Formats: sequence, C-alpha cells, structure tokens
Amino acid sequence: MFYLREIDKGVQIIFITAGEPYYENFRKQYYPVISKDANINCLQKPIGNEALIQIVNTTISTKDAK
Repeated sequence: MFYLREIDKGVQIIFITAGEPYYENFRKQYYPVISKDANINCLQKPIGNEALIQIVNTTISTKDAK
C-alpha cells in the first residue's frame, strides 16, 4: 500500500476519499494501519476549503519540524 515509503520513509501522506461508500471501505480496510502513523491523514469528501487548508498546513509544518 505504501510504495512511497520505499522511496522516502518520512513522506507525509494525505488520503482524500471519493465519498461515503468509498470512505467506509477505505476506513475498514486501511484505518487500522494508517491510524498508527502520524505521517498519514485521511479526509472524506466533501471537504471544505478551510478544513483542507488546515490539514495541508498541519502536514507541511509537521514535515518541516522533522
């Protein structure tokens, strides 16, 4: 699932799901894995601009702090 981690172990990842049915499938399949990783965030559509900007800024600042 995390092929990017083979290239860069510290890469920040933001998943944006397509909608409720896809989100539930994604959450059931991957959430146990991604919830343990502080470098991964998951957002469900529809998402407002402010929430998206906030999570991107948080992700960037977390990467910059390392």
